[in-house]
Amino acid sequence: SRIDSERMEVGYNGHWGWVYSRYLSSEKPPKVSSSSSKSSSSSKNTAVNENPFSGMKTVESYLVVVRPSTPTTYVNLRWAPTKNSKIRTTRYNGDTLRVIAENKSWAQVMDDTTGECGFMMKSFLEKVQAGG
Repeated sequence: SRIDSERMEVGYNGHWGWVYSRYLSSEKPPKVSSSSSKSSSSSKNTAVNENPFSGMKTVESYLVVVRPSTPTTYVNLRWAPTKNSKIRTTRYNGDTLRVIAENKSWAQVMDDTTGECGFMMKSFLEKVQAGG
């Protein structure tokens, strides 16, 4: 495999391509459990979206500051945009991150310093105003 400052050439199953290094991790992601149980109630209003990434849209990146509900606590950075997803690490009040994708409730964030990516609830993020 080849590496440049931002990308790495990777191979899988006989195919080769490039991936941004910010999407790589030294940790193996948790196994995704696929629930085969079906709800006996009507699916009209109770359907559950099993894909937590559904609705995530790439956005023009912008900076945010982590704002936990209590300034002395932290916010979890998760593998996927769901509260049931494994916690990768924690971030503290005032930490600055870059939003690169989002849906209504979650943001995919990246640490510009370490390149680490993950997901945080948007309610714990405050957009940094331009010029300040």
